[in-house]
Amino acid sequence: MEVNRHVHINGYKINDDLDRKFLAIGFFRDPFKELERRATHPALVGTRYMPPHHYSFETESLRDMDHVFDSAVEAIENGEFEGYVESETIPGIFNVRYDPQSYDNNTNLRFPFSQCELIPVPVGKHKAVDIHTKRPLYMPRDELDDILLNAGCYEVHTPRSRIFTLQFQSVIDGESAYRSLNEYFSKTSGIKHMYLEITRKIHRVPRDFELTPFVRKGFFSS
Repeated sequence: MEVNRHVHINGYKINDDLDRKFLAIGFFRDPFKELERRATHPALVGTRYMPPHHYSFETESLRDMDHVFDSAVEAIENGEFEGYVESETIPGIFNVRYDPQSYDNNTNLRFPFSQCELIPVPVGKHKAVDIHTKRPLYMPRDELDDILLNAGCYEVHTPRSRIFTLQFQSVIDGESAYRSLNEYFSKTSGIKHMYLEITRKIHRVPRDFELTPFVRKGFFSS
């Protein structure tokens, strides 16, 4: 089974020396477009979910992922930094690409879930998984954008995509939501790519740095 592994640096404060170190470690600059920063869920209003400094490292090797993560942690602990580093795995069974047609819900299918209950991430804890739903940047705004945002996603833009992300406290809840969404989008289209990332490690600086709220464990079974 194909497995992709990523390490991301989400920085809100870095200096030039750290930038050079990140590139030397093997990261590439992976900035978000400063086009639009949106979230409509009440729990996300005022939170920071689109870092001004974003770096990525991609591999299929668990050893390489762990080595790069540890190297990044060492660098930020000894540098001028605010934010967090995360390592994540994308299993092949939770990584689906779609034909990016316009959203079409003429059958009036009900979206799999309504507004999720988002709660703060305690210090010392982190999300279990997140789901990224990608729409082409060129695709016009429509009802689906509002549905995703109201459900609890936050939105960021890259040069080619609008990405809607929903984070979960529980792996079981995240996988359940993914399966429901996959079934829905296979009938309505409107997206080009959806994948679930399993979080391996997160390191915050400072230790109480506020992470984006996640879906409460058990929300999908209550």
